[in-house]
Amino acid sequence: MEKDLEVDVRRDELSKAGVDFHFVNFIDAVKSRNHQDLIADVQEGHISTTMMHLGNIAYRTGRKLIFDGKTERFVNDKDANTYLTRQKERKPYVLPKEV
Repeated sequence: MEKDLEVDVRRDELSKAGVDFHFVNFIDAVKSRNHQDLIADVQEGHISTTMMHLGNIAYRTGRKLIFDGKTERFVNDKDANTYLTRQKERKPYVLPKEV
């Protein structure tokens, strides 16, 4: 139970200031360059948010979709695949063509 956990003074101070602790944790991990400093696993976050996005895409297209998790693309559905990225770039938030 949470009340049985040791009090994290920094987390408590950030919470009182209205700062999201996960955001601070992410910035700290970027600074340390150590992914093991993260509270939440990046891969788990990717998978869980992907499911929400897939549900939204199915809702928007109005049909059942088949998604290939290995390629991260919809099977034989060019229309649904257009929802996987932004159509317009919003500078300065521009995704590179290759990573």
